[in-house]
Amino acid sequence: MRLPSRLLGATSPEVGSDQATSGSGPLGLGRSAVFGVVWTVLAAIIGRFGTVIALLLLARLLTPREFGLIGMGLVVVNAMAQVTDLGLSQALVVSRHDSRTLAATASAVVLAISSAFFLGLYLAAPLAVYVFHEPEVVALIRVLAVILVAQGLASVPAALIERDLKFRQKFLPEAVPAFVYAAVAIGLAVAGAGVWSLVAGQVAYPVARAFFLWWALGINPIGRVSLTIARELVGYGKFVVGSSLARFAFLTIDSVAIGALLGPTALGLYEIALNLANLPVTHLTMFVGSVVFPVFAKLRDDASGIRLAYLATTRYVALVAIPAAFWLTVLAPATVPVVLGERWAGAATALQVLAWYAAIRSLWVTTVRIPMATGHVGKLLGLDLTVLAVAAVLLLPLLYARGIAGVALAATIAQAVGLLVLFRLANRLTGARLADVLGALRPVATLTAVLALLVAGTGLALDWQPTTLLELGVAAGLTSLVALAVVAVLEPELRTQARAILARSPASPEPCPSQAKL
Repeated sequence: MRLPSRLLGATSPEVGSDQATSGSGPLGLGRSAVFGVVWTVLAAIIGRFGTVIALLLLARLLTPREFGLIGMGLVVVNAMAQVTDLGLSQALVVSRHDSRTLAATASAVVLAISSAFFLGLYLAAPLAVYVFHEPEVVALIRVLAVILVAQGLASVPAALIERDLKFRQKFLPEAVPAFVYAAVAIGLAVAGAGVWSLVAGQVAYPVARAFFLWWALGINPIGRVSLTIARELVGYGKFVVGSSLARFAFLTIDSVAIGALLGPTALGLYEIALNLANLPVTHLTMFVGSVVFPVFAKLRDDASGIRLAYLATTRYVALVAIPAAFWLTVLAPATVPVVLGERWAGAATALQVLAWYAAIRSLWVTTVRIPMATGHVGKLLGLDLTVLAVAAVLLLPLLYARGIAGVALAATIAQAVGLLVLFRLANRLTGARLADVLGALRPVATLTAVLALLVAGTGLALDWQPTTLLELGVAAGLTSLVALAVVAVLEPELRTQARAILARSPASPEPCPSQAKL
């Protein structure tokens, strides 16, 4: 299903647009994408640093059961969050209407929908007891439901900033909320609030993010609401909602199964493993995905440009994601007791498996922007249902056979199957060949092979028992530097591209399209 033509609008650049102000279209977009990635990665690194520190401290202060309870509450709330904006975020990115009218219209629609979902979830919260058999979860869900309204209000300015490629404006909104979360959650945990410290932190994060995003956008959300634009946005979003629901079902079926069949302690172990697996890579690539989505959208009529952008994104995301998964697999058994304490040791095996789930999902997060940006969002529903079906078939047998590690394996296999199908779809939409994708993945294959040889040669994965984080970091860092040096010799093209990117100063003026129709 392709996008409505009215939503896509004209494809020729207008005065003040990125392509009009920055020379050649693809060149200008490439420059904006480089700057966007720089600012986005900086924000992601700073924000994830705050999140990691908070997670490690909270794991020391709280129990696996308390992490399991918050996991149960978030499963329910996040299910509703998938439909609160009706896919308006993606519709805003590809829309060419005036930003002020879009901000007012989308905000009104999102606020009405998210408020209705908040009320519905508040009233329906007691039903969760029948699934999780934990009465405490009712009160947690009712407070966590505030997240629906906050996320909805944040989605509009975030999408408009991304649409205009003004990623520098997202730096503070994406970096600061993590520290708000850390301050609130850790402070309350130290005070003895238990699971409620996690609840308060989860609510504080999207509230802070919404505030900073609207401040960064600089547009009053209260203004003229266009019913015509509202219908266009919802018309696009209806294709996204079905896919989002299927995707969310896949992303939560593991937590629901563990919580219902194995209890909150097992779910707490799984959630901490999933968070640790996702922190190094997946959250970072989600930010990168927010950069490449508007770039892909602007290149949708440039067959060569979008193909090159797709292959370059695949290459660089893989270069981060796959080595991170490799190191988590090698170091997880030693890392978990050192970093989190012995009571979390049961999460180590699941972490080793989920490391590869996170790497595969990182490639998914950026590749899925191709059909979204080119107007083929209707094809995603079948893809997401396929992934969900594979997970559903494997989940229970592997859960009973291997516990939380088996659940992690089911999710990883399903995600891998989905990525292969997604690559095939993206290749067809961009004109890329299988050989092109394999070529994009060749550098990371070389790097991983060198890492494996170094680890095997030094015995790092055998009897080595580190006792400090410094020891872990030094071992991984030195080995990675040696591997990167080898890859730099074996992959001269990659070395040339890296030099070209590093030669661009992120302090240079970032091309900013006007607020007029793109």
